[in-house]
Amino acid sequence: MNITYPPISLADIPTVYNQLGHELVRATAFLLIPTELLYFSIYFHTKGLYRVYEFLTFLSIGTFWLSPWVAPISCGPARCLQNFASTIQLMHL
Repeated sequence: MNITYPPISLADIPTVYNQLGHELVRATAFLLIPTELLYFSIYFHTKGLYRVYEFLTFLSIGTFWLSPWVAPISCGPARCLQNFASTIQLMHL
C-alpha cells in the first residue's frame, strides 16, 4: 500500500515549531559545551585524576547555570529543557 499525504504548507505550521526550528541550533550548541565538560569530568574521575575532575565539574555546573543567560531562548519547549538542565545541576551541589 502506498499512502501519500498532501504536503504541509509552511503557513500552517504552529509558531512554536517555527521558533524551535530557529533556536534549536543555538540552544544545542550552548547545552553541548557543558555536557562535554561533564562527560570529561566523569572520564577523569574514572582515571583517578581528581583535581581535573573537580575543576571540570565546577566548570560544567557553572556553564549549565549560565546557559539560560548566555543563549536566551524564546521558544517555550526549548527554554523548559534548558532551565531544567540548569536546575538539575544546581540541585546536586
